[in-house]
Parts: sequence; structure tokens; C-alpha cells
Amino acid sequence: MIKDIENSLYLISDIWNDIILKYKLKDCKIDFTPEVESNFISDIIRYFLDTLIIVYNENKKVNDSFSENVENSISFLQIIFVQQDFIEEIMKVLKCPETSSMKKDDNRLINRDLRNELIGHPVSWNTRLKIFESSTIFGNTVNRNQIVYIKYSKNDNFKGEIITIKRSDILERHHNYLLKYLDIIIENLIICLEKYKEKIKKIEETISKEESFKNKLLFLSEEFKYIFHHNYLYSPDLLLDIYSLKHTHQRYDNVISKFEQYLNDVISEIKNDLDYTISNLNQENRIKRSDEIEEYIEEHGYPTASSENNDSLMVHSRYVYLLENLADRKQIEKFNFFSSLLIEEANNDKLVNEEISNMRNNIDSDLEYYSSYNLLRTLLGC
Repeated sequence: MIKDIENSLYLISDIWNDIILKYKLKDCKIDFTPEVESNFISDIIRYFLDTLIIVYNENKKVNDSFSENVENSISFLQIIFVQQDFIEEIMKVLKCPETSSMKKDDNRLINRDLRNELIGHPVSWNTRLKIFESSTIFGNTVNRNQIVYIKYSKNDNFKGEIITIKRSDILERHHNYLLKYLDIIIENLIICLEKYKEKIKKIEETISKEESFKNKLLFLSEEFKYIFHHNYLYSPDLLLDIYSLKHTHQRYDNVISKFEQYLNDVISEIKNDLDYTISNLNQENRIKRSDEIEEYIEEHGYPTASSENNDSLMVHSRYVYLLENLADRKQIEKFNFFSSLLIEEANNDKLVNEEISNMRNNIDSDLEYYSSYNLLRTLLGC
């Protein structure tokens, strides 16, 4: 039982983190408020996964002490209550139309009322009329297979009624509730992915037709802000300034060429991700990418570099290491140290020297420093 729930939660987590929250495209009904962008959805899913074992624990001992059985029963009912709230929170963020009807679902209501009666309000008053309504206490025969409690109710003249409920019945209701609404969440995510697919197609068509670089950036600023988040130079204002200089030096032309290539690559990557994810979201084929990777590794082993490429790989890795240490322009001593090592590693190459000199002379300028930095990465194959 638990595996079905885990798989659905992992799937929701993958779609949410790897596509929905990552790209934040318009035309999906999700409002990316500061609260949503804080990614509390991931916290909910993590908490959900961590607490499933409490609900689905099959290693039940029936000979625990009374206090242990009471503690276990409280944990069991409370976690069910919390998981119901988690489902509701996720559905609210996705604006699922089923959110209102969900609250009337018997599989939810019966378990929720039981939790409220035993844990939320074991002593119940009608506060408006100031009338004592009922009280409950756990019965001596409560164990990990059944919840037993005594209810003293005004409607029954407080005689005391012994109520016994099988935990298997509670679990079955909760499991059916989770399956139903996790499936609804996934179906709503599929709708969102389809909208993303339409949106990315429109973005691709628009930028392919737009000849003005300025207009292209304005469009991307409105419709595809994700593209500006992954490089110091990839902001609309800086890119416009660099574009105006592209014919004056190779370093500026390199930035624009790299940006346009990056834009095309990202769009292609998103399209592939969407096609792959949507194709694997039908009920019969809900598989995780990690499962496929593990199966591949188990069959083929980890990929290893061939011996004849080892020398070039070592040189490349040294370039990567040295360049990574030049990515932060705020520490001049660090810059001087690693730039001198890079010059030595590149055999005092003229172009490498020129770009490092430009970086040193413009260490306070994002535009100049990172234009040269990006050209170094191109020159050195990084």
C-alpha cells in the first residue's frame, strides 16, 4: 500500500521542482506568490514521506503497555489529520477545482471527526450555549490493531459508551483518500504541463521570427524570465549593452552568441522534458527517472573515460577548476593567484593573457569582467 503513495509523492515532487517551479511559465493557473516560491510544497512532500511509516507501520506489537498503545493511537490519528491538511495545501496551490468537494469526502470526514473527538476536543463544550456536550477517554483494550475509547455524551445522559474501531478500517479510508486526491493532483499537474508545452512552443515561434534583439529581450523579460537567472551577464540591460559592442571585439560577440545558443538549448531541453514527463504520466506507466537510471547502471555499470582521453580530460579539468575560482570577481588576491596559474596552464597564450588583463583592469565591471571570463571558457573549451 505504502509504495503507491510514495511513488505518487515522488512523481509530484519531480514535476513540481524540475518543471513547474523551475521555469514558472505564465498561462498556468498557479500564482507564484512569495509563499509558493519559498517552495513549502517540497517541505510538505518531505514531511509527508517521512511520516508515512507511522500510518502504514505493519510491524505492530499487540502486547505494548497501555500508555504505549495510547501514544501510538494518538500519533496514528494525528498524522492522518496532518496528511489530510497537506493534500489540501497542495490542491490550493494548484487551484484544483475539487478542493471544496474534497472536504465532504467520507474517507476524510470520518477519520477527521474521530481524531477531533479523541485528540482535538476530548472535552467538548457548546461555547455559545455554555453547555457541556461530551468527553472521551481511551479504553483499556486499545492496542495497535484497534482504537477503543469511552464516550460520555449529553445525548446519552453521560452513561458512557464503549466504541471500538479497527485501525485497518481507518487506514483503508485514509489510503483510498490519498490515492484519490494524489491522482487528482497529478492530473492537474498534467494540465499545467500541457499549458507549459503550448507556452514554450509560442515562445520558440516568437523569438525565431523576431529580428530585433531588443524586442526579443523585452518579450523574454515578460514571458520567460528563467533564461536570465543563470549567468552574471544574462540580464536584459547588460545584454543590450553588450549587443551594442558586439562588433568591436570577439568577447562581446561571444557573449551574444553564447546567450542565443543557451536560449535555444534551454527551450529544446524544456520541450524534451515536457514530452518525456507527459508521456510517462499515464496510469499504467508512472515511472521515475531515477528508476530508469538505476536500471541502466545495474545493467551497464557507471560510464568511465577511455584511457586515451585521460590526458585531455585532466587538462580540461584543471582549466575548469581554475576558471571556477575566477568566477567571483570580489577577491583581488584570489584573482591574481588563480589567473597566474591559468596563464601558466595555457602556456602563456596571447588571447588568454589579453582577456585576463581585461578582467584585471575591469574587476568592478560585470560587463567587462564576465565578457572576458566567458570568452576564456570558450577559448579553453569549458
